[in-house]
Amino acid sequence: MPITLKDLQSLRRTITVETAAGELNVTYRLGAITPAARAEFDKPGIAGIASHLARWIEKWDLLDGDEMYPLTEDALMVLPDSLLLDVYGAINGDLHTRPTRKAGSFSDS
Repeated sequence: MPITLKDLQSLRRTITVETAAGELNVTYRLGAITPAARAEFDKPGIAGIASHLARWIEKWDLLDGDEMYPLTEDALMVLPDSLLLDVYGAINGDLHTRPTRKAGSFSDS
């Protein structure tokens, strides 16, 4: 079955991120992570990470009271660096570790 551009752009992934405070479930827009998007919002340091996460993350289970903590660049900039680095690292790791094909069987030889 062919893959369309629309398929790629609509992809979402939910991952569990290990943080110093415990596990955090994060749903991010896999289709939004492109070379062009990285270049457009490329800021140095932790500000760049906050900028990317604000655009990539669709939802997470980080709460502020009973509400989901906002996913704006300004809101992310007041969170601990360690949390932002954990989430950023987990998303980037997820981009690189997912297999594209099912592993074959050794019994077929």
